[in-house]
Amino acid sequence: MKLKVLVLLLATIVCSPSLYSKIFYVTNPGGNGWWIPGEPDGTFLKILEETAEREGRDTIKFDVPGGTTMTSLRNPFIITSEYSDLYIDGSSNDGAPIKFGYGIRIEGSDITLNRCTTQVSGNLLNSLAISGGSNNKLIDCVVLDGPNHGISISGGSNHLVQGCTVSNAAVDGIFVTDASGVTIEENSISGTALEGIEVVSSGNIIRNNEVFDCNNDYILGNDNVTPIVEQGAIASSAENTIENNWVYNNHANGIIVHTSSDGGTIKNNIVGRSKAGDELGNEWNGIFVLDASNCNIDGNTVVNNGVGISHDVHDMKDRISGIRVENTSSGTIQNNFVGTDLNKANAGNSFDGITLYTNTRNITISNNVICHNGFNASNYRNGGGLAIRSGSGDGVKIVSNYIGSHKD
Repeated sequence: MKLKVLVLLLATIVCSPSLYSKIFYVTNPGGNGWWIPGEPDGTFLKILEETAEREGRDTIKFDVPGGTTMTSLRNPFIITSEYSDLYIDGSSNDGAPIKFGYGIRIEGSDITLNRCTTQVSGNLLNSLAISGGSNNKLIDCVVLDGPNHGISISGGSNHLVQGCTVSNAAVDGIFVTDASGVTIEENSISGTALEGIEVVSSGNIIRNNEVFDCNNDYILGNDNVTPIVEQGAIASSAENTIENNWVYNNHANGIIVHTSSDGGTIKNNIVGRSKAGDELGNEWNGIFVLDASNCNIDGNTVVNNGVGISHDVHDMKDRISGIRVENTSSGTIQNNFVGTDLNKANAGNSFDGITLYTNTRNITISNNVICHNGFNASNYRNGGGLAIRSGSGDGVKIVSNYIGSHKD
């Protein structure tokens, strides 16, 4: 019996991936050129090459002082599929962050970037990017002033973006296309020119993020920029789940689902109020469903939306409601607080609480509390609690809602 246990223990040790794992240290902040055989010792690229033919999950750390800026002739620095199953810790030898002065693109699988800070220069470069592969993770990274998307995911599946801070990206904070099973959670995104988070493929989750001060490009339509009335701090054009986010003080819509999306859930979000409880509405609609069907809008608090400089010169009062649904053939709006909350706050949206617009039909509106809307913009005082406008209404069911000053 003892011999069998010993044999089993030896087999477990021999087969264990941890037996092959090793920690490598980057000691040279420069290098990273195009000619690998001539690469100096201790550079990121040289260390990466040392991991290429090893089995098991290796770790790369940086034995340089905090505040060091890593440089590279390669921009972006590409981690190809030959370097899969890798953990990269972007903190320094004293625990303070270092800074990558170049973009990083992951093309392999099972690669984790943790605590990596980037401040990238270069035309149209994404700061951090995942291109294909599966099970890649960006955790607790910081992206500053990116010249394109702060974080871009194109292709692959089951990626994770968690706990990252993205600020002042020149396009979107986080952009996802042609990927499924992506989870974007617990991130802080601010200061972007366009969307804070934009997802154009199905089967993804956007949850527990704080998205604010986004959509700073005020252009209302040209050949290069989506009109701001069709932008959102969180934007989805496919069947995705958007839940438990704080979305506030953005220059466009808070959350938008659009472009022939079929399905999707917008649930338990706080739209128009900060995580700290400050009343900071988005400048257009709180939640906007445009040219999309079968969307479930459930359990959100939608307050204070529709006041701001990005639309003050345009007579688009029907576009500054709490919840607006346009050109939609089916869906549900249920269990939401619109213009108020569980504590009966007076936090109305500027025009309608809920607007059905342009041939919207077959919507069920039930069990919502809709209060105080239509009073917060001086020239838009003819809004309603719940309004059916511009040819909408066929097959619409309105059941068990409360519309008034507050619910006792």
